[in-house]
Formats: sequence, structure tokens, C-alpha cells
Amino acid sequence: MKSHFIRFEIFVMLLTVLFNSSDLSAAGPKREMRGVWLTTVWGIDWPSVTGSSQKVCRQQQDELKALLDRCQAANLTSVFFQVRGMADVMYESSLEPWSAFVSGKRGVSPGWDPLKFAVEECHRRGLECYAWVNPFRWSSGTDYNSVPDRRWKEQGWLLTYGKYTVFNPGLEAVRQHVVDICREIVSGYDIDGLVFDDYFYPNHIPEDSSAPDYDLWQAEAPWMAFGDWRRANVHKTVADVHA
Repeated sequence: MKSHFIRFEIFVMLLTVLFNSSDLSAAGPKREMRGVWLTTVWGIDWPSVTGSSQKVCRQQQDELKALLDRCQAANLTSVFFQVRGMADVMYESSLEPWSAFVSGKRGVSPGWDPLKFAVEECHRRGLECYAWVNPFRWSSGTDYNSVPDRRWKEQGWLLTYGKYTVFNPGLEAVRQHVVDICREIVSGYDIDGLVFDDYFYPNHIPEDSSAPDYDLWQAEAPWMAFGDWRRANVHKTVADVHA
């Protein structure tokens, strides 16, 4: 008789374990990220109008609030707000020019701070706001000529292949500039994090002596394969920003 009770107790314990395991597997993860990329370059998602007048400012802010209302209604958790698409910015910066995609002209202030506004409006809705940075991209065909742009050209920071121009990741000064940009954002705004996109060289850039960065590769690391050297430069940039 005693053995029957023992088997029954074991059976009950096994059922308890199974039910508890079922509860655990049915429960959702402790935290989820359901995010959206809010693209500002070329006004793809926002804004639909550019300028620096009060009327344009109000329209841009209303559009942004409407987008964030949709994010909240969709039960999202995170917004990745593009603040630097073409080495231009959507916030008050001491390092780079204002974006033409908000003010209408590169280097001209729109009269308000979109990143500050986005962070406040996101947090008001219970959304996290991440600053989305394109670390290298400078142009996809436009020859920008603001004061910082002219300085970057003179310093030899830009690398062009076809119609695409990027900051040359092989240059230590360029990598430090990206770090400084990210530090400026993190220290100046109550963002919830940083995200990178387009952290690469121009597509199909050659890996022979016709490449614009061939001499730099040969001077710095001729013992490495050209592609490996370029990838290492990207790795250094990400590691430097993290550090």
C-alpha cells in the first residue's frame, strides 16, 4: 500500500512540474522591442515640408506627433528617429550642419530642435526614442558646400566611388569624429540608445589599385587583404563608439 502512495506522490509532483513549465512557456518574454524606423533623409517618412517659418515648424511638429500617435496605437515600444542621414543633423550641433531635409537648406536652422521634441513626445507616449545615426554617409550625388563640408573636403576625409561619397573609415580622425558626434547626442539628449545603419563603404568599390583608398591601405596595413582592412576600419569605429 505504501508503494502506491509513493507512486501517487511522484505522479502529483510530475504534474506540478509540467503545469509550472507550461505556465513559464506561455508567459511572454520579460521585455520586447517592437520598433519602427522613422526615416528623415529625403523626407521619406517625415517631414513632408521643409523650411524655417513658424507655420512650417507647426506643421512638422503636428506630423511628427501624428506619426508617434500611430506608433502608440500600434502598441510599439521603440522609435528609431533618424538624426544624421548625410553628415547633417536633426538637432543643435556644434560639429555638423543642420539637415536640409528639415530646414530646406543645409546648415540653416529650422528654428526648433526635432530630436529634443521627438524624445519628449516619445516619452510622453511611453515609447523609447533611439537616435538613428548613419556614421559614414555624406552624399549620394549632391556636392554639399557648407562650411563644415568644405573643411572635410580640404582635410581629405571624403571617399568617393561612383555617385556615393562617405567619410573614409580608414582615417583615425574620421572615426574620432563619429565618436564625437555620438557623444554629443548621448550627452545632450535623453535618448534611450543609439542605432547605426549604412555603416559600410560604397557598394562594389574596387579592391585593386584603382580604389580611392588603395594608397592608404598600402601605407597602413599591406599585410592584410584589402577587404579585411576595410572591415577592420568599420569594426574600429563601432568599438570606439561603444568604448
